[in-house]
Amino acid sequence: MFDRKALCCLTLSIFSVLCTANAAFTQSNGAETLPDPAATNKSFNLKLDKKLVYSICPNPEKIKIASVCSKENAQIAVTIEPLSNFPKDAEIYFSVSGGSINSDGMNAVWDLSTVPVGEYSISAAVGKDRTVSGNTVNANVVKENCFSCDPVCSCPAALKILGPEGSVSRGSIIVISANLGNETDKTRFQWTVENGTTTAGQGTNQIFLKTSDDRSAASVIVKLVVTSDESCICGTVSVESEFTLSSSK
Repeated sequence: MFDRKALCCLTLSIFSVLCTANAAFTQSNGAETLPDPAATNKSFNLKLDKKLVYSICPNPEKIKIASVCSKENAQIAVTIEPLSNFPKDAEIYFSVSGGSINSDGMNAVWDLSTVPVGEYSISAAVGKDRTVSGNTVNANVVKENCFSCDPVCSCPAALKILGPEGSVSRGSIIVISANLGNETDKTRFQWTVENGTTTAGQGTNQIFLKTSDDRSAASVIVKLVVTSDESCICGTVSVESEFTLSSSK
């Protein structure tokens, strides 16, 4: 006869071994080895030619880094790369959180030139008759302020003083201007006057000048020295002009 107690112990031992083995199998072959549902339903890769764009500088044709801070650089080339399970004759759909997108089949251009700085996202999907099949693929890009909008070096090529034609009256106020042509915000103007006084505009490209009322003064002599961006090593350019004085009318 079988020992009922021994048989019970044997049964419990076998059950314990099976449970331990099953737990070990589950631990070593758990969720990590199961197929990723998202990966299984992904039928394409979404590629962007850049993940960082910059705001556009004013007058980009005059900027040293116009190629970086231009409208063209704020446009991102988007490409759909099909995988082996890509649906046949599938339609491609895009959605962006900012800017505009113009698509042509597997390729698109995402234009962020008109949006403010910040982070933006793009989503792509495939399907048929406006019904998505598989997973949506997403990507993010960042738009930052242009790191430098300093204009290119622009040294004065020609300088001319503009003023009244003919003689000017003693004691009158006249307007004198500098005609430079390629002035930048780093151009500096220094005016000096003989037989007159600068009343406004010193340091700018135009001054108000009060002529002398001294009858012994035959003319007003205006001198101008122009200094450009020191980093351009342009040096200085100077010019002088003379205006004949006449008696007040």
